[in-house]
Amino acid sequence: MYQKSYVDTSQELQAVKIDTIANRDGQQLRNFLIDTFTISGESVPKKYRLIITLKETKHQIGFRRDLTPRHTKITIDASFHLLDIHRGKTLLTDKVRAVASYSLGAQSSFGALSAETSEKSARSNALKALSNDIKLRVAAFLTTHNKPSAITERHNED
Repeated sequence: MYQKSYVDTSQELQAVKIDTIANRDGQQLRNFLIDTFTISGESVPKKYRLIITLKETKHQIGFRRDLTPRHTKITIDASFHLLDIHRGKTLLTDKVRAVASYSLGAQSSFGALSAETSEKSARSNALKALSNDIKLRVAAFLTTHNKPSAITERHNED
């Protein structure tokens, strides 16, 4: 019989303290991360600290004949560091990027409201994508980082 030792990745993710991230987008990203890292409601002692910084760029694309833009592309870059709280050591440093775009309506007040709603939706979708990418990278790291170096093999002689 073979007995495999494994890491409970969901428990390890719950042991990550997610630092406050600057500005409104940072708050929204942090909330998405907390929701995805916390599988159950139980409290787990924190072993890791996740520090994230965001950088956003916006570009207007697809211009009309009157040279007003048809679309705006938002690019959000997130740099993150996973630290071991007890040893004060950086375990993982990585970057992820999400791109979203939205259409700009007519230049009326209704079009402006629609564009604002479209921008919020596009930004939220980009932040959700960043959250998923960060979770996957941290989970993959924690799975391999905490994995026992060898599989325990036991033979039953029945």
